[in-house]
Amino acid sequence: MGCNGHQCFAAQRRKPTRSAVCDPDRSGSLLLLLLLFFFFFFFFFFFFLCCCFALNQWLQYRQVGPWRNYAFGEKTYLVLSLAAKSLLAWQIFAASLVA
Repeated sequence: MGCNGHQCFAAQRRKPTRSAVCDPDRSGSLLLLLLLFFFFFFFFFFFFLCCCFALNQWLQYRQVGPWRNYAFGEKTYLVLSLAAKSLLAWQIFAASLVA
């Protein structure tokens, strides 16, 4: 008994039970998932920090709340700068561990 082309193709095709990313049997899938998470986490966190710099500048210019004091705005710049540079250093350090 022969089958037409469509039925044979459908019978031979297997449905995957797990997705390729979550399948522990596939080498590199978990690494790829971690690298994507690593990239997007740092990308969005850097974007957030850049927005905080702009917000701090705007609040200092408008003298809103505690930003009326010039020293408060400058201390906020120092904290944001330290956080951004620390995040960049951790990103470079973690990337060197992957290789």
